Amino acid sequence: MKDLLRVFGIFIAVSFLVIGITCCPAPAFSDQFRKNDIKAMQLLKEANQLPAETRDDLIEKEYAYRKILERYPDFAEALNNLGNVYENLQMYDKAILYYQKAIQNNPNLPEPYFGLGDVYFTMGNFSEAKKWYEEGLKRQPEDEIAQGRLKLIYNQSSKKGILQSEEIIAMLDQPILRGPAGKRLPKVVFSEGGTGEGTIHFDYDSFLIREDAKPQLDEIGKALSSEQLKDKWFEIAGHTDNIGTDNYNQVLSEKRAKSVVDYLVLVWGIDIGRLQAKGYGESRPFVPNTSSEDRAKNRRVEIINLGKITDKEPSIPKPKFAFQVSFLYTRDGKKVPIEEGAALSSEDNYQIHFQSMQDCYVYIFQEDSSGKVVQLFPNPNFVSYTNPVSAGISYWVPDVDTYFFLDKTRGEEKIFLIATKKPARDIEETYVSLTTMGAQALNERIQLRNIQGITKDKKKEPTPTPQQQESGMKIPTSLKLLVSEEDFYILFSFYNQGR
Repeated sequence: MKDLLRVFGIFIAVSFLVIGITCCPAPAFSDQFRKNDIKAMQLLKEANQLPAETRDDLIEKEYAYRKILERYPDFAEALNNLGNVYENLQMYDKAILYYQKAIQNNPNLPEPYFGLGDVYFTMGNFSEAKKWYEEGLKRQPEDEIAQGRLKLIYNQSSKKGILQSEEIIAMLDQPILRGPAGKRLPKVVFSEGGTGEGTIHFDYDSFLIREDAKPQLDEIGKALSSEQLKDKWFEIAGHTDNIGTDNYNQVLSEKRAKSVVDYLVLVWGIDIGRLQAKGYGESRPFVPNTSSEDRAKNRRVEIINLGKITDKEPSIPKPKFAFQVSFLYTRDGKKVPIEEGAALSSEDNYQIHFQSMQDCYVYIFQEDSSGKVVQLFPNPNFVSYTNPVSAGISYWVPDVDTYFFLDKTRGEEKIFLIATKKPARDIEETYVSLTTMGAQALNERIQLRNIQGITKDKKKEPTPTPQQQESGMKIPTSLKLLVSEEDFYILFSFYNQGR
């Protein structure tokens, strides 16, 4: 990891699933906060009133609740509401964590019990969902969502088979509104690791529909053809675990989702305009892929109700997000591209060059083999400019006549470059927690924003800026063109020889 800059040869130290639409009543505040801290209540009220329509809205709410908890770490209502945000962001492991913390700090608060019930219901773990719903109803007996879902769980437990069409209809019929994180689209999850629902199995490394998956698909076909759902349109989402490369899993999940759509269209005559196949690869795990059991939970197909087909917005191509980046080191006085996985020593000074075709925001971090993370950009110690990045301008990190060089921490070095269309306040503050959380904090931010990784696979000669033309400066022709419709990140790695 770079601890120093070499500047002109001088070393410088640098330092869903639902029965009806139900809105929960406002939670009762814990006694300690109601009596002793009006400020905590006011901050919570302000965070609750923030909009929750888009993912960006939820990220802002997540930021607000985290700030409250930095000051009031035992505030049960804030812990619950942060769990509610993570649940709507489909970060279920973190939702479970914060719901449990809320219960620890205020066992009488019903909301986190219902939240845990909702999470486990979504994940297909009916036995856990049943336990938490029953605990919640002891505290708030009138909760209609919990009552309705418990009926489904009792019914399914008595049959121990595939989900029937009437049960799928009940789960998909209406959106759910619970807590300040806004409406959740109703969905049914068919996970290989579920304990209550049916599943849609595929053979290893295959996207072909198996015979034993057809009975469950037929029940789905009946449900989507029903009077209750015939005016709705649906996303058929495929998900994988983390075995295999990102690209392989992405393609496999897309093909599996399409296989399900093809079956529903060909066998059940579902209008193709009502179905949208989408693959997410390994990017949205239910739980961390730390065991074979957890990986099974992440291998799943989801049926998501996107609303009435009459409300479906026409598909409009999004503007492309074009970006060029190159990772370079000096060899014999020349700038030479660093190949992915190359081995560098402390004698190999290196730089990063990037250029965006649109105004945007760029964040660059480097992680060494010990987990230490340094923010490279924006960072006034390394560069004289900051965000936002202007379209068509060439940027060097560190500054153009300055280089990084490695310390003696041997092992893999990773460079994360994140590009967003809007300022990412949560990423901007990430460096504050890096000293204690390291790469974990960075990876959580990437997961939270659902930023997709893209590969550097298209070569294109960069267009010199007027300043470059005047100075005669040349950019190495290995510069890669990256194209995405959404915010994205790239991960580039090389090896530090430690000498």
